[in-house]
Amino acid sequence: MKLKFMEADMKNIWKMEGGKKKTWWWWFWLFFIDNPKNPDKPLQVMILWSRKREKHILCNDVELNMDHEILEKVHSKEFHGATACWYFDGNEMHEDFLVKPSQIALYGDGKLLETKSEFTQEKNGKFRVKINGKQGTFDLTLGMLPNYPPIHKDHNFAGGLLGYNIFKINRLSLQGTFKSRGKTQSVTGTSYFQKVYVTGPVIPWQWGLVHFKNGSYLSYNIGRIGQSLFAERHSPLDVKLRRKLEFFDAKTKKLYYFRSVKINRSKGNLPTFTLQCKSNEATLEVSLDSYSRALWRLQKSKMHSLNTLYYHEFCVSARHFVLNTKTEQITLKDLGKGYGNCEDSKGFMI
Repeated sequence: MKLKFMEADMKNIWKMEGGKKKTWWWWFWLFFIDNPKNPDKPLQVMILWSRKREKHILCNDVELNMDHEILEKVHSKEFHGATACWYFDGNEMHEDFLVKPSQIALYGDGKLLETKSEFTQEKNGKFRVKINGKQGTFDLTLGMLPNYPPIHKDHNFAGGLLGYNIFKINRLSLQGTFKSRGKTQSVTGTSYFQKVYVTGPVIPWQWGLVHFKNGSYLSYNIGRIGQSLFAERHSPLDVKLRRKLEFFDAKTKKLYYFRSVKINRSKGNLPTFTLQCKSNEATLEVSLDSYSRALWRLQKSKMHSLNTLYYHEFCVSARHFVLNTKTEQITLKDLGKGYGNCEDSKGFMI
């Protein structure tokens, strides 16, 4: 099926497409929160609401029961799922800020997804997200921005037995509060939203997103197959199945799209990711330095070590950026500070 790329209807956030046995849905937020004490290392929060048609999945040894059909009601859908959230507080990564099984209710008319103590709600182009974690409570308002419309992509093959469907908003404004130990502080920053479902086995990927101070963003997505299917740690001996990167220049409102991306990850616990891209109109080189990391280990059971997905995420800041065209050059000096997140998963889950 031909890849679709179009501005999306906001209703796509709440649809539960697919439905085959191996379908996996999730609603995913990334929050980049300003850190006045150390502007090069913004605070970061990721929350994920998820459902997969399985009896149970372990996430960092927490059992998440999901074996329940979707209960259709007049104005809602209800199902067993999971809520997981990590939080980098500027000094320490809290991988288990929130990891728990959840009874999820999805209200199509009210544009609301909620569990017992967390929710995400959309109304008139604004979102509100509330998270109650071990170290505190986030209550955030996210605003849609004119140059960052919702985008919808899907790709199905093998007669629809395999595929994915993605709804995303590449950049939103962020403001709100964080309450911890009886104190409330105001927070500001930027955010990213993605709703996705995958049908079929989940194989390793490399994905990244960077927000720049002047409003530009960079996003890449690289599928992979090879040694990384059977190893927890990074393997350079993989075949890249797709290698796509887009860069939006906020100054010119131009989107650069690359279909061939080379990525190199340095050794070490906090690696540097180096990207090199080339198209008919431009070349691009980017270096992203990690300053914290999180790992969610997803497995069917402790007895199924081969059927395990290692979901590595790295908080990163941009150290180098050079885009060259026939007529101009764009550097990090033009864009301002860049901060983001790089995913580098290993293993697989059927």
